[in-house]
Amino acid sequence: MNEPMEIFLGFDPGGEGNFGWSICREDGDQLRQITAGLADHAEDALEKVMYHLPHSDVAVVAAGIDAPLFWSRKGNRGIDGVIREAARPANVLAVNSLWGAVLVQGVLLAEALHQNFDALEITEAHPKALRELLDHPPELNQFRGESEHEWDARAAAYAAWCMHRQAPGWRDLFPEEPDPVLPLGTPVSYWMPIRKQPPG
Repeated sequence: MNEPMEIFLGFDPGGEGNFGWSICREDGDQLRQITAGLADHAEDALEKVMYHLPHSDVAVVAAGIDAPLFWSRKGNRGIDGVIREAARPANVLAVNSLWGAVLVQGVLLAEALHQNFDALEITEAHPKALRELLDHPPELNQFRGESEHEWDARAAAYAAWCMHRQAPGWRDLFPEEPDPVLPLGTPVSYWMPIRKQPPG
């Protein structure tokens, strides 16, 4: 009996017509995009993904979302500073500096994904920081005619794939955030290719 095809999803929440989504699969030691597109909001993005999933036996195992999935009562999350320091000059904004569409739709999408797919792993992603931190993996090349939102979604799917594989040099930053607030209680992580600094 063949194993189901493992599917990795990526999303870039934004306003109407600017919500990128991507469906990818593993191909040997690389991640290949099956299809991608744009949506208007979280429900629309999920509906489009469900419609475009391959009809063969598949297992959606991980998703990456380019939006803050947990917050801090202090406004600035500690781990954003870690990423800002490692990924210069990538623009890592504070949570309270982002558009409402990004903040709200990202959290709503994570909750909807968690409800629709059993045992789905979800990671927050930061595509522009990944571009600074990684040495040009082919998965992060931009296709001709691909919008920035679709590229961001594909990069988020790449982060989900690396989380699932526990890729060397990557780690989950979420446990390092003091007192994180999970708005809807959805389990999430934040995998990034940032090595832990040795003490001292």
